[in-house]
This record gives sequence, C-alpha cells and structure tokens, in this order.
Amino acid sequence: MVKRGALADRSTATGKQHTARRRDYGAALSPTPAHAVAPGDAAVLAALRAWLREAPAGAPPLASLAALAAALAANLGVRHVCLVLPATVADSLGLTAAGELIGHLPEGALHELAQAANSGPLPLAALLGAGRARGRAWPPHLGGLPPAKPHLEALAAQLPLSEGLPDHVILQPVPLEAEQAAGLLCILPAGGGEPALLSALLTWRATIAQVLAERLLEHSLGQRLHEVQGALDRRLFHLLTLLDFSSEFLRHAQHEHTLTNVLFTAMGHLGAHAGCLFLATEAHTALECQRWRGLPDDAMAGLRVPMQDALVRAAAAQGTPLHRQDLAQAWRASAFREVPPLTNLELCGPLMLGDRLLGLFLFGPKLSGHPYGDDDREFLTILSNHAAMAVENARLVSDLESARRTLLTENRSLRRALSADSPVRNIVGKSDSMQRVLDIVQRVCDLPVNVLITGESGTGKELVARAIHYSGNRANRPFVSLNCASLPESLLESELFGIESGVATGVTKKIGKIEQANGGTLFLDEVADTSLAMQAKVLRVLQEREVQRVGGRSTISVDVRLVAATNKDLQAAIQERTFREDLYYRLNVVALRLPPLRERRDDIPLLTRHLLEKAMARLGQSGVTLAPETLQALVAYPWPGNVRELENEVERLVALVEPGTRIEPAWLSEKIRLAPPLPSTLERGAAPRSLKEQVGLYEAEILGRVLAEHHGNRAGAARRLGISGEGLRKKLLRYGLA
Repeated sequence: MVKRGALADRSTATGKQHTARRRDYGAALSPTPAHAVAPGDAAVLAALRAWLREAPAGAPPLASLAALAAALAANLGVRHVCLVLPATVADSLGLTAAGELIGHLPEGALHELAQAANSGPLPLAALLGAGRARGRAWPPHLGGLPPAKPHLEALAAQLPLSEGLPDHVILQPVPLEAEQAAGLLCILPAGGGEPALLSALLTWRATIAQVLAERLLEHSLGQRLHEVQGALDRRLFHLLTLLDFSSEFLRHAQHEHTLTNVLFTAMGHLGAHAGCLFLATEAHTALECQRWRGLPDDAMAGLRVPMQDALVRAAAAQGTPLHRQDLAQAWRASAFREVPPLTNLELCGPLMLGDRLLGLFLFGPKLSGHPYGDDDREFLTILSNHAAMAVENARLVSDLESARRTLLTENRSLRRALSADSPVRNIVGKSDSMQRVLDIVQRVCDLPVNVLITGESGTGKELVARAIHYSGNRANRPFVSLNCASLPESLLESELFGIESGVATGVTKKIGKIEQANGGTLFLDEVADTSLAMQAKVLRVLQEREVQRVGGRSTISVDVRLVAATNKDLQAAIQERTFREDLYYRLNVVALRLPPLRERRDDIPLLTRHLLEKAMARLGQSGVTLAPETLQALVAYPWPGNVRELENEVERLVALVEPGTRIEPAWLSEKIRLAPPLPSTLERGAAPRSLKEQVGLYEAEILGRVLAEHHGNRAGAARRLGISGEGLRKKLLRYGLA
C-alpha cells in the first residue's frame, strides 16, 4: 500500500476541520431560549437539521444536494433546489448533470448572476417577461440587472419549469476553492409562498451555501486523493515491474530467456492482447522478429523488416514510444502493413542505445478496449531503455565468450605449435658436447631444482633455459627472463622484487619478476653482474621461498625454479669477493656448460642450414643456398661471437641476395673471407673425443674439398671419390653440405 504522505495528512486535517464546522453549524442551528425564532426561521432550521442528519459527511455533492432539496421541500414546501457550477469545476469534481439537481453555466455568466444575487429574491417572471408578469417593467431597485438577463434565460432553461414559472428565484453564491469560480445555489420557492418563509430563506441561504461548499471541498479533496493514490499505485507497480526486469537481466547473461520473459510481462502489464519484439540483425541492416505472443507462428517466424522501413525510421527518429495515430503517415508506407497479424498495431516502443536503434516492441490493442495512456507510454519508455541495455550487454557477453573460446583455441594451437617447435628442437647439434647438454636438459626439466648455465656470450644460454622450462611440467606456467646487466642497481631491485605504491612521488604499485614467475621459471641472465647486496636478497628468496616488495611490509610466498646464466668464471669472482659463495652453491645445483662454436665445428653445417631456413622465413626469401666453398669458409672461421655471430652473418647474406641465389664466398663478410684456412683435422692434433667424431670431421672435410675442386658438380665429385651419386647425396645430407 502506498503511503499518502503529506496529502493524506492534509486530508485528515481537513476532515477534522469539517467535523468541527459541522458541530459549529449544529450549535448555530440550536438557538438559545432567550432567542425568539420566527416561524419561517423555525422551518428553515428544521430543514437544515434534517439535511445535516440525513446527509453524512463526505457524501457526494449530488447526494447532499438531493438531501437538502428533500429537507427544504418537506419543511418549507420549496419546489426545487439546484446547484449550478462552472463546467470546468464540474468536470474536475467528476460531477455530471443529474436531472434537476445540477446545472452548468459559463464562468462569466455565473459571475454576473452572483453579483445580481445580492439584490434579494429575483422576480424571475418579470425578468424573463413570461407568465402573468408579462409586460411588467423592471423594478427600480433592479435597474442594474439587464446585462444579466441572457444569463437568467440560460439558467431558466436548466430549471424545472414544467409547473409554470415561479414568482421568484433565490440565488446564493457558493464559495468554492480560491482557484475555482463561484457556484450558485438556486432555490425556487413554491408559487406565492409566505413572506416569512421567503425572508427566512434569504436569511439562511448563506449558511446553506457554506455547508454545501464544505461538502464540495470534501468531495474534491477525496477525489483528488483517490487520483493521487491511484497514480502512486501505478508508479509503484511500474517500479516493481522494472525491478523484476532488472533482476531478470542480472540473473541471465543470455538474452534469449530474458527477452521472452520481458515481452510476456510487458504484455501483462500493459494489458495487450498481442505483442512482438524485433531485434536488429548482426549486420544492422534489418530488424528480425525474435519473440511474439498472441500472433500466428507461421506469419512471425523469420519475419524481417529493413532498417530503411518508414515505420522503423520514424520510431528511431522519435526515440520514445508512439501511438498508432502518431505513426499514421509512416504506417501507410511501412512493410508492417503487409503482415496481416500486425494490422492492429496500437503501440510501438523503440529500443534505443544512444542514437542506435537495437529493436522494436510492437503491441496490439488492449484487452479492455481502452486506449494506451501516458502512463503506459512512460512505462514502455523505461522498459525499452532497460531492454536495450540488456540486449547490448548480452551481445557484448556473447562476443566476449566467443572471443574467449577463440583465444582458448588459439592458445591450445600455439601450445601445440610450441611443443612441436620447442626450444629443444631449436638446439641444433649432433656433437657429443651438445648431446650431453640435451641429455641434462631432459633429466632436469621436471625437477624443481636451480640450474646454473655457463658459457661464452652467444652460445645460446637463454635458449637452453627455455628448453628446460618448456620441456617439463612447468611448460603451462610463466617463463620470465631478466638480464641483470641491463639495469642499474636502483631499478633492478624494483624490477626483480616489485614495489608498492607511494614509496616515492609518482610511484605506482608494480609486481616484480619473481612474482610474475610464480609457479614457473625465472631466468636471470648475467647474474654475476649484480651487486653483493642484490645477491644477498636473491639468496634470501631462494632460502625462504618468499619475496617482499620494495616499500612493502608483508611477504609473499612464491614457487619459482631459478635458472641463472653467466659468461664469467664464478670461481674467480668468488676469489675476488665479487660474488657470494653461498649464492653460488644455491645456484649451482645442476651445472651446464655450453661449449663455444669453435669447439663443435662439426655442428656448423647443420646449424647454418637451420639458421638459413629461419632467415628466409623471416625475410620472405626462398631458394637461397650456400656454395660448398662458402660453407667451408664458415666452418673455418673461429666465431668469437659464437652462434649469435653466425646467425647475424647468415641473416645478412639472405638480406643481400635475390631469391634462388647460390651464395658464393665473395658475399661473406671480409673478416670471414680473410680468416686463415682451418688446418686439417689430423694437422690440428687435437685429441678426438671419440673415433666416430674424428672420422666424421675428416669425412666432412674431404667432401667439402672435393666439391670445391669440382665447383659443386656432384657427379664429378662422386667419380673422384669413387662412390655413387646417391651415396654422395646421403653423405652431404648427413653433414649438412647438401
């Protein structure tokens, strides 16, 4: 139930005032014994008492007027009592003409008659020039009345004159509310009438009019209160319905279920016998019917209307619900007219989001037969705005879900590709030294132990660290890399451990690399270049498995496998007191030494071929090959920069030549072309690691020299070596010389 608030308080106060006034009127109608009451006054008093007794407070004015007329007629023999009100006042009070009890006159006419009423009983017959008074002159004391004569004639037309014209009519203004014009109380005495009674009526007419005005005010306030409470009830119902819609939108992310409930509830709220909902297609070129009720399925299923339709454009331009009459012109040119079930369209509500039309609500006539009112349009406006947001949110959720599924699919594909093209596969080398490295990688990849990788710059330490991570059970967790030599001490600490906001001016919260690598692998390159203070903090993390951000007070538990790398001799650094011995033992759980490229020259042909394919794919080249003399020169070069230097040289060669080019030694860098020739395997006198390795090196060297002598002619080289062409091809593939 809606609280009436201030209006209810006002009504209660007014009711109390009316009760008090009724007591006052009762007291006024009870003269003291010392007061002599004339016979006419006694009759009028009796009539007023009967009226107040028979017409309860709050009764409609017509009922009160009927009771007053009956009481006066019973006590005075009054022929008729009539209440004349302005038409606007009667409409506002919900009063209509009811036989002989009420009449209507323009406000101006009532005002002039109210002025004339102060002159006493008006000789109606004389004024109207009818009956036995025909031909009489105006009485001298009514000389100012001729302008009111037309109004008296209009009044006489509403009075019951079936028994002939009375001699007099008594008019008394009824004081209504200040903003309303005065009404008139008309009393028609019986023909002739006793002078005492007529005089008494003139004396008491003001009291009668005042009490009647109180009844009118009661009725007016009561009716207004009823109207206001009805409006509040409707608004409360609107709010509760919209609350249900909002809850529905929040409960269901998919708009299919939501829109069905919204349409059905809206139809029940509006009292529509049929309704449907159109939504914009994905391309936003047409509206398609999505939900309907009270309409045939065969006519509505799959129904589409273009966005350029006259009705659609009119609704989008208006942006608020429209009645059928508002859309008359657009309706005549609309494609909706071609759908028989929609010919009775009465209300159209556009779903607007900004200036974009997302859909339309269409409703048929009300079941009650009443037209849609302003309350219905206001409700549909709010509902349409909610529905537009729900449709847009549902589409965004659908897009996000689709994007999420796409990302998951791509992530799985990338992980499969990463697994197929793992860093282990990118470690090219058949030499014994590299095979030992790969063997250790496979052994430690699933173990939560720290690994220390040493080797010269460019030997591929980070590649091996990635191989350890992506080959083991932490492959789905993060791999975080940080070069300790690339940052100054002040930045390295916040980058590694993180920092809290507010530590310094303009500093915001930042998560460090250790936290980012939680559950995965942290790779610290050039770890020997850190200060002793930083080494102590790293050591604490390794011991406690906890990290504390710069400026923070709490610690954060972490599970990180640390892989460290350096190109320096840590034993010498410990002797020089530039590296902590306790940290060295923490890092050196598993040690990996990567051999320089000059120590595994037999891997250079395979590695060169791999880097050549990689460079062609990156630069969009194809068909680029290396002449045997070029490959021999690459094998002979000592490569102080190791694999990184070889990769740069191969990429430079691919970038300089055209597709399909066979790269000759002349294309090589000057430092490689001018390098002294590599001694033969036996001349170098290096102790072979194994007989198989030594034989392979020597065989590859012989193949390269013979091919160079025959300028790459395989047939001539095969004859020179005494083997078949197929045998030569297999050997060239084995040693990467093809």
